[in-house]
Amino acid sequence: MSAQTLSAAAGAATATPRRERFLSLVKLEGLGARFPNQISGGQRQRVALARALAVDPRVLLLDEPFGALDQFTREELWDIMQKLWMDRRPTVLLVTHDLRESAYLANRICVMSSRPGRILETREVGFARPRTLEGSYAPEFAALVQQLRMRIAEARRDGDATPPAAAAPVATTPRIGEVTA
Repeated sequence: MSAQTLSAAAGAATATPRRERFLSLVKLEGLGARFPNQISGGQRQRVALARALAVDPRVLLLDEPFGALDQFTREELWDIMQKLWMDRRPTVLLVTHDLRESAYLANRICVMSSRPGRILETREVGFARPRTLEGSYAPEFAALVQQLRMRIAEARRDGDATPPAAAAPVATTPRIGEVTA
């Protein structure tokens, strides 16, 4: 056996436990040998999240990561994302059109205008963590979502945003102790 073959075999042996560790973070234990066409869309989203986390990023950029999923899978992934953030504390920039998602995951929400993109309003989200699905139906949570929605409606009425998909809230979760401009 050549040195290159031995090296590749050693890399594969250490990759499997590492792969399984990251798959278990997103609740996909035992699926590491499957191909993308053998898993559901929600599972593919979890794999993408595990892949992003595998390099232990200080900053995680997420653009509509849960948008194509059904509501139940989306909410399950919110919980997974929140737990991963609480355990690892990366800075996360989450772009979403889902106001409830932004209120659930973010410490701060920036409502943006359309072209030219600019921040119309920034809101701190003071709900305790961990946040729960039940809590997302509480009156204060619903009030925040409604206030954000009314701000977007106001911006559209005043011409600050054009197409419906363009006025997206941006949820950010800063690292503890980090100051974000």
